[in-house]
Amino acid sequence: MYLVHYAMKIVIIGGCHVGNYAIPPHLGFVQKWAAHLESLTDESTQSICHSMVSLNQVDDLITQHKVELMQADLIVLQLGHYELSWRKRFRELFQHLPSPTTPKPYQPKPLPNMAGTRPIPYQQRLKDRLKAAFLTLYKARYGQLPYLQQFDQRLIQTLALLGPYQAKVVVLTPFPSLHPVDQWLRRESIPTIYKCIRQNGFQLVDTFRAIPRKAAYFLADGAHLNTLGHSAVALLLSELPIYTAFLEKIDCL
Repeated sequence: MYLVHYAMKIVIIGGCHVGNYAIPPHLGFVQKWAAHLESLTDESTQSICHSMVSLNQVDDLITQHKVELMQADLIVLQLGHYELSWRKRFRELFQHLPSPTTPKPYQPKPLPNMAGTRPIPYQQRLKDRLKAAFLTLYKARYGQLPYLQQFDQRLIQTLALLGPYQAKVVVLTPFPSLHPVDQWLRRESIPTIYKCIRQNGFQLVDTFRAIPRKAAYFLADGAHLNTLGHSAVALLLSELPIYTAFLEKIDCL
């Protein structure tokens, strides 16, 4: 009788954090979480990472990697990082911008260089605080921002595409940010994300509320997690009871 060696297959789809932006590869949350799973199950883990993915690329990615997703034991989504990192003109948040009519092709691309890890200038931090305060006043008077209304709709459509993989999808809420405008946008997106997760029957890991919004968890740019921040994400994922189902699958082989 031959023993069947089974490797747990995890597919992670997300932004530059999935690609270990500006930190050593072995200290990323994916690698640390995989190491934890292997220690729990005494079995190998295969992690397949798709990084630098925006929402309008997910449709094409699903089409390209359909077999990979079908074979996966777990699909982890860290979406919205780019859409909720605001580096455009502030006034565009208040405009209804044209939505893309066709999905954007997904092509793997290298991570950007580390120039973005420079500290945020004090004047910029002050301007961002004032902008975030203005957003709060705007919402109180006029309701949700047009940009976020469009983002919410796009997110609902994107997560619905993964409905066929319901039992093995885990959604991470957006990571917190030290940028006040980014933080405001991400906080406002949480209700829609919760709604999508309930509607589709996905699992939730609330990284937005669980990761401390302190400089010790971020790179100098305030937008990306450092190794301590990645460790916090790995710890949260390690609390998922997924390895129980994995062990049951091994027992049935």
